Amino acid sequence: MRIQLKGLRKSLVALVSLGVVGLLLLSVPGQGDESATTNPFGVAIDAFVNISIESQPSVDNPTVEQAELTERYFDADGFAHFSARIYAISNYQVTASDTVTVTGTPLPGGDYDPDGLMEIRADSFTNDDESCMATTSWQEVPVSPGASPVVFSGCNTEGGASNYSIANLDLRMDLDNLGDSNVNNAFQFTVTLTVTDPTV
Repeated sequence: MRIQLKGLRKSLVALVSLGVVGLLLLSVPGQGDESATTNPFGVAIDAFVNISIESQPSVDNPTVEQAELTERYFDADGFAHFSARIYAISNYQVTASDTVTVTGTPLPGGDYDPDGLMEIRADSFTNDDESCMATTSWQEVPVSPGASPVVFSGCNTEGGASNYSIANLDLRMDLDNLGDSNVNNAFQFTVTLTVTDPTV
């Protein structure tokens, strides 16, 4: 009899345990229907790209000497250097154009060609935490912005070590485009960099 009682007690305990579990399962509330009111919102982005001068041009050699006339380019590696800072949240490309002002005493003259008189290149990049920046070879700097070639390109600068990239740029002069420039001509260049999103 004791053995049967023990077995009965075990069965009763098991039944009681199952009953408790059943009660617990029944007491768990089911997930009800949920409703929410949503209000759509938008974000307007006025500018995808931005460029500014990081360092003003430094001129290594301001005067074309007689000995330098044996070469086509006035300082083939660049006679002036400066850098630009670029912010972008999209792909971008940078072009260049310039304004050429000529002064001299007596009055300046000659048939020099202002288009292509100046050339530019992106020599290197710093703070470029994106790997997509690409440079080109020396490019002519035209007077008309619409005729400007791509100097360098890149992509999103946000995130990483910094949220901008810096391009280090060189300038040189193509002496072929001086034509029959008067010897007293003094040239002043104002270079304009334009950054655009080519996909827009």
